[in-house]
Amino acid sequence: MKKSNAKLGQAELDLLLHIAEFGPMTVRQAQDGFGAERGYVRTTVLQMMERLRAKNYLTRQDSEGGLSYRSTQTPEEIQRGQIEGLVSQTLKGSATPLVAFLAEMDEISEKDLEQLRRIVDQAKEKRR
Repeated sequence: MKKSNAKLGQAELDLLLHIAEFGPMTVRQAQDGFGAERGYVRTTVLQMMERLRAKNYLTRQDSEGGLSYRSTQTPEEIQRGQIEGLVSQTLKGSATPLVAFLAEMDEISEKDLEQLRRIVDQAKEKRR
């Protein structure tokens, strides 16, 4: 799978995750399942899909229903890329502010906190 480092706007990210989650789709399908509920017209959805294709987040191929667009990454890979960008660019390479934020969230469940502990423990083990 191709990995792109191109920056995404929030609407592009939302559309990309929609396509990655629900599989290949035509512009009409993307409009019906994503664009309509957000008030986007078909041409806006098409432009967003073409921008995502230009950034190597989507591929396009002929299908029975017209041109079909497919994500080059899974939803998990997309989210991981966004987190990597946040840490490397916004947080200047330090994950500490992100981990501190997660640990201090009022809404974080005990299960999520335990998973954070396991992740930190695994990272420590890797360094030994």
